[in-house]
Amino acid sequence: MHHYFAEINQNSQNYVFVFDKDRICIIHPDEKFIGKNVFDFTTLQPQDTIITNKSFAFSEHKAISEFLTNTTITRFIKPLQIPEFDGYVAVVHLDFIVDENVLPIQRYVLIIFAVTIIQVSIILIFFNVVTRQADKEKQTILNEKKALLISHEKMVK
Repeated sequence: MHHYFAEINQNSQNYVFVFDKDRICIIHPDEKFIGKNVFDFTTLQPQDTIITNKSFAFSEHKAISEFLTNTTITRFIKPLQIPEFDGYVAVVHLDFIVDENVLPIQRYVLIIFAVTIIQVSIILIFFNVVTRQADKEKQTILNEKKALLISHEKMVK
């Protein structure tokens, strides 16, 4: 089970720990917490294990991470009942990573999008001006050609 939780997604913004009904930590990313009482090294309280979301059968609480010091987290706790084990799994979502990583990327994408739109607009305007100028020159040449043809016909007559 430890291998499963450790290898499921190594780029995740979450970490998981599992503890049994006796509050003993079974799995944790920091090995020094394994085998210890979860209430001793976390801000977890016994009432946190009471299900608050009835439709998905988990509880959700804001806290400070014991694994990443001074980091605000959202802790989701769900009962984990498998043969020969009765306990809880706690999924800890790091709140700061989403705000810290996504917002600058959104700004950069918006800037790149705006610059691209401006560049394409300038190119289209330039192309439009050049095309109109070429059309005017072509029309002038055609008008001169018609005038020369008319004067040539007059001379012939």
